[in-house]
Amino acid sequence: MITLMDQDLITRVIDALPRDVMGVLVQNPEKVILAGGFIRSVVQGEEPNDIDLFITDQEAAERAEFYLRKTREVTLQSRNAVTFGPFIDHAVWTPPVQIVTRWQYTPLEHIERFDFTICQACIYYSRISLLGYEGLQAEWFVEDSLNKKLVYTRPVREEEPLGSMHRAIKFVSRGYSLSGEQFARLAERMVYRVLRVAEEENITLFWDGHPGTTEMDDATMNKIWRTWSWRAGRGSG
Repeated sequence: MITLMDQDLITRVIDALPRDVMGVLVQNPEKVILAGGFIRSVVQGEEPNDIDLFITDQEAAERAEFYLRKTREVTLQSRNAVTFGPFIDHAVWTPPVQIVTRWQYTPLEHIERFDFTICQACIYYSRISLLGYEGLQAEWFVEDSLNKKLVYTRPVREEEPLGSMHRAIKFVSRGYSLSGEQFARLAERMVYRVLRVAEEENITLFWDGHPGTTEMDDATMNKIWRTWSWRAGRGSG
């Protein structure tokens, strides 16, 4: 369940933001959205590695990019995102910023599509709010973040077969826990996506040499992997 974010947490996050990123949010009310790891790092009392900004439309992405170019250098640009390097603000180092352009949704739609509860939080500037900023979060976002617990959300979205599994491995390597139940949910989605790719690309699956048994032969798996890798490469520019 998605709920409103506590105002105290919103204040803590905004106070930790670099001034140029605050400017992007204020200049683009409800259009540019802070989400993901930066908010989680504030909850955990850790130093953020980067800042992810999401958008509602292409015009917002262009305005955000124009604003950040005044203070930062572009270090990477693709079809999916524009990444700006760190910025020294009054002798204080501030982390890199990424504008994610691949997905364009409302704040609620964005966090509903995030794959783990520890990612389901966002903050944006609002013209109608008396407090200026508003935030949304999963009901268990703070608790799961503090406990470093991975809970898979089974998001309704198109994704690469191994996308969430790769992210889970990354989080586990950083000390997060993943229960057997949650691993099973991830594996279920991964197998489903592999079968979808096979169907879309007209690939016949053979399990241990025969359709319908339990082990996929290496040649078929490699073909599926190459198909997915090509798609991912095409999507990321």
